[in-house]
Amino acid sequence: MREKNYGFKEFKCLIKKFIEDKVIFSIGILSRIVSTFLSLYLTYRIKDFIDGFSQMLNRNNLLMELFIFFIFQIILVVISTYIMEIVGIQVVTNLKKSLFSKILYLDKKSLDNNISERKSLKLIDDTDLIYKVISKHLSQTIGAIVSVIISLVVLFSIDFRLTIITLGILLLCILLIYPLSKRKSLLHKQMDKEAEKLNKF
Repeated sequence: MREKNYGFKEFKCLIKKFIEDKVIFSIGILSRIVSTFLSLYLTYRIKDFIDGFSQMLNRNNLLMELFIFFIFQIILVVISTYIMEIVGIQVVTNLKKSLFSKILYLDKKSLDNNISERKSLKLIDDTDLIYKVISKHLSQTIGAIVSVIISLVVLFSIDFRLTIITLGILLLCILLIYPLSKRKSLLHKQMDKEAEKLNKF
């Protein structure tokens, strides 16, 4: 039987169904986005600090501004990380409750035929993966996307032609790396199948 592939749509449905407090989740994502803005702003202001260092113009004020924004950025990152950890725990806990409540009402024959040690281990691995995606990778990915978009806008405003050349080189690198990553994914799946065969013994 061919396994079904799950994408962003299914992950979005999972988030909506099992998150208890969507407001807290939104605050976590928003904190990550604002911290990304602050990170880029700090980079820009550090450039101004270095450019004006020799002139000694408003150095103390600029240092104070950099320090305040840096502390504020750290606070936002900590808040975002803490909230996403809580959300990840909530989703995994609610998901396990939903699955186990269904398993408890299955008859013995269904349990003998469908619930094996291998599937139980797979259930644990899958919920652990979901926790990692929500608590770590989701907010980091959103922050990275925001950072790339803002950086591209700034680069296009500074030098349009050089930015186009740079993007062309990056696209070429992606076209070269993608087949390798796809091959790596296939090898990883084969290793998982071999591990499942070993678990049967």
